[in-house]
Amino acid sequence: MSNAPSQQPGNQGRPPVPAPPSGPSAPSASVPERPAGAAPRAAGGFTPSSAAIPPGELERAGAIIATISGVFQSRVVGQENLRTTLLTALAAGGHVLLESVPGLAKTTAASALASSITGSFARIQCTPDLMPNDIIGTQIFNYG
Repeated sequence: MSNAPSQQPGNQGRPPVPAPPSGPSAPSASVPERPAGAAPRAAGGFTPSSAAIPPGELERAGAIIATISGVFQSRVVGQENLRTTLLTALAAGGHVLLESVPGLAKTTAASALASSITGSFARIQCTPDLMPNDIIGTQIFNYG
């Protein structure tokens, strides 16, 4: 069986994906070089460190991740890729937008993750006309 996208399960009837452009006009896939002496990039407000991890710290982190994963797996069944993605984003201090068809446990997954770390959970039903300010609000200067 071929691994072409049109031959994979779920892709029946879909047109094949065109090959990416090549040649001198194609976009470069390389990462631009950073200026000499530039500070390393830090994601999520974390500062990279060259310090060694203290003994036992890695085991403690693994135990915490295993506990969170266990709570998640007890409430969400069959979403291993979602679990891994959410745990990775949590560990990295990042953000995740869960977007899919109805009925795939997105709300349950977010709720389970929040409860496993004693965090809070709120759900927003997005619509095509929803703007970021509708969620986070705006600041209005009070002249009085």
